[in-house]
Amino acid sequence: MISNAPSATRSFSVPTPLSVMGVPIVPFETYDHALQCITETIESGQKSSCVAVNPIKIHRAWQDPSLLNILRETEMCICDGVGVSIAAKILCGRSLHRM
Repeated sequence: MISNAPSATRSFSVPTPLSVMGVPIVPFETYDHALQCITETIESGQKSSCVAVNPIKIHRAWQDPSLLNILRETEMCICDGVGVSIAAKILCGRSLHRM
């Protein structure tokens, strides 16, 4: 399960995910910010996963509890679609940049 508390082993800050219809999407400010967090995670040797999430994936996660669990356990779910960005604006009051 994703923890909102920062990891003590990380020297960088992955933003706290926003819940978009139950899927935690990381609100990276820019593509470079996302790349920096991913690069630093790789360089740290820490086991991690990163998934691009689009509206179809969120819809399927609603129908498939195992997919929803995988997305909820992923360290970095990245906004990959205008539908996810719009849903975040409507549901969370915050726009997400598409990566």
